[in-house]
Order: sequence, then C-alpha cells, then structure tokens
Amino acid sequence: MNRITVTHSEEDTTITVEGSWFTMEDHLPFSEAYHASDIGENSCTLDLTQVEEIDLSVLGMLLQMKRVLGDRNIINIRAGEPLKKVLRLANLQQIFQLV
Repeated sequence: MNRITVTHSEEDTTITVEGSWFTMEDHLPFSEAYHASDIGENSCTLDLTQVEEIDLSVLGMLLQMKRVLGDRNIINIRAGEPLKKVLRLANLQQIFQLV
C-alpha cells in the first residue's frame, strides 16, 4: 500500500501518491484523501510522478474522484510520460488536465 499525502496552498490542493504501484489496495486512503480535503472550488493536483504502473481499478478510482469533486474543480494529474500514455489511451485527458 502506498503512502498518500495531502498538502494545501491558497490556489491548490495536492494529493500525492508515494510509491511505484497505484492499485486497488490504495482505494480507501485515496478516497479518504479527497473526501477529507477542503478542496472547495480550488484546483486539485493529483501527483503521480512517483507512480510507474497502475492497475485497471485506478481508472475507476479517478472517475469516482471526479464525480465527487464535480465540475467546479479542475483536476490536474501530474505524471511521467509512460503513465500519461496509459491515461490518454483511456481518453482521460478529456476529463482531467494531464500535466
């Protein structure tokens, strides 16, 4: 299981997944991170720069995050190029900002 941390600034809330794999085992702490965060109408950045691989359940977890936060929030996903390719294959660039 990965360590998931939340940091806040005036403009942004960042949720960082620390570890090389992001899987269904991380569902509960990941869900708690965005539910408990006072994101409000600020943007949210999901930092996956340390993540090298995800399993299929993570795609559903990302969509659930967007559903909970709604359209009022811009969600940026910061990731390495190999992971961005996977997210683009799933067409998630239409829902999230891949940075």
